[in-house]
Amino acid sequence: MCKKRNAKLVFTIGKFMNYAGGAEKSLAEIISYLAEEGFEIVLIIIEPDVSKFKKPYYQISNKIFIENVFPWKEDGFKCKHKKSDKFRIKRMKHLFLKHNPDAVFCFTIEKVLLNYKAIKNTGIPFVICHRNDPAVKIDYLLSKAKIKNIYRKTLNSAFKLAKFHVVQFDEYKYPFLNNNRVMVIPNVVNKVIPNNCEIIQNNRVILNVGRLHEQKNQSLLIRSFYMIHNKYPGWVVKIYGDGPERDSLNNLINNLGLSDKVFLMGTTKDMDEVYRDAAVFAFPSVVEGFSRAHSEAMAYGLPSVALEKCIGSARLLSGGDCGYLVDDTAEKFSLALEKLLSDEDQRVVLGENASSSMSKFKPEEIYKLWLELIESEL
Repeated sequence: MCKKRNAKLVFTIGKFMNYAGGAEKSLAEIISYLAEEGFEIVLIIIEPDVSKFKKPYYQISNKIFIENVFPWKEDGFKCKHKKSDKFRIKRMKHLFLKHNPDAVFCFTIEKVLLNYKAIKNTGIPFVICHRNDPAVKIDYLLSKAKIKNIYRKTLNSAFKLAKFHVVQFDEYKYPFLNNNRVMVIPNVVNKVIPNNCEIIQNNRVILNVGRLHEQKNQSLLIRSFYMIHNKYPGWVVKIYGDGPERDSLNNLINNLGLSDKVFLMGTTKDMDEVYRDAAVFAFPSVVEGFSRAHSEAMAYGLPSVALEKCIGSARLLSGGDCGYLVDDTAEKFSLALEKLLSDEDQRVVLGENASSSMSKFKPEEIYKLWLELIESEL
């Protein structure tokens, strides 16, 4: 289908401009690579979080054409309720037919039904890219649906329409999909940094990177650190990210008397410095697909503590002795943190293993898989 490198591909996503998320970062890298390889790339942004005056949070190739479902100028396209699903579907179908791509890649599972309703009966091949644990994400979406039976039926129709499903680990090939239509493509890990033993030994920062959201579970890290902070007075926790849980986490920090020990740092584009200043990566996330933050921290030689029930975290740490997987209790998490804080040599060994284990996710290896999918008979 897309055997020529000048094929036109459309990627859709909910939010993108000014949005610092792992899926957004991965998408920026993938579409930029494909654009530089000669593919004609159109990015359609579904949520009204952009205007023509804003630049993407993550840099993308200037060869990519960006369309917004909610444009400043309607191009003669009218709808009474511009923020309704009816408008989104009508507008997306208009854009699909306008560009007539060789394939559409849905990069936001929350918007898969909008994509499905807009693309069905057009004959355009459709690929769903799952950026999280699919089974958990689908259960979550069903729990939010007003009429669950109808939602499930429509979701199944969307999944059947898709020519391929892209997942990030073998464990995500859940049973109701035909495995012949599932391709495993992990995230890229751009930089594998040789471990600097002196930095890992001398730094006293426990790092967490992620959206301030209940899924990321930063409250568990704060409560766990509270249990041991008196024994390790030189150590601090730095949490990078923003989100709806900021006020709640701030209140927890203040209530535990940790305002001089635990810091909500906000977002930054200079992640190199952030990773280099840390000694331990603490990642109590409940659900992950393939965490960009966790994999990048490991590439920088940081040993980590994560939850064993989180498939994404467990999969990343399965490649060697790189850290600790524990139960989702403050007691267990604090014990694992203490093992790392109390043993400099152990931090170095686990960090070196972590950095080495990320080498299999080098860009050239992962992009090769994307080209195999795109150049297949979609």
